[in-house]
Amino acid sequence: MYRIATSSPSPTGQQPVDAAISFEGISPRDRAESLGRQGWACQQKQQLAEALEHYRSALALLETGENRPLWRLIVPLKNNVATILRAKGHLREAEGYYIQAINMMEECDTPPWGKELADLYANLAALYSSASMPEASVRMQEQSLRILEGACPPGTLMDHLHCLRQLEGFYRRAGMTEAAARCSAHSAEVAQLPAPALSWSSQDLLA
Repeated sequence: MYRIATSSPSPTGQQPVDAAISFEGISPRDRAESLGRQGWACQQKQQLAEALEHYRSALALLETGENRPLWRLIVPLKNNVATILRAKGHLREAEGYYIQAINMMEECDTPPWGKELADLYANLAALYSSASMPEASVRMQEQSLRILEGACPPGTLMDHLHCLRQLEGFYRRAGMTEAAARCSAHSAEVAQLPAPALSWSSQDLLA
């Protein structure tokens, strides 16, 4: 989906502290960010057990008290944990993390959301497809498309095209051949549009 939140520069201009250095005197948030960056590095190397340990340690530091102001860090961490759990076949646990991330983002104070929220729904759709739940995967991917179309700014043409192609595949797995054909036609239309124009609406597709 999207990477762990980038650590913002400190007021003193100091570089972020590496997780291998002592955390004495470092705030829980800064420590969590450092652990998150280590987790992302491990995930990119397919060191999934290590990545999961770093992510969960980071979440343990952040999920105490009022954590809503920290959603920009917590949401990607939960997504990354869910993605690793999904890869390991722990689908029910992964589902919980995806849903927590979605709920947290939707309950925050500064909507509308764009690609990040759409990606969360798309990830959940992929999980339901892996779990042989085709109708659920269709519903989640349709919601991803709605969010991309209604976001401000809207998703890019490539975002829409990728979402449509995923949705077409989910329609076919669900036996919804007519919907899949409409989706394929819309994909062809989008592929011909000049960037950054989006001259069509998904309302007919999702009706």
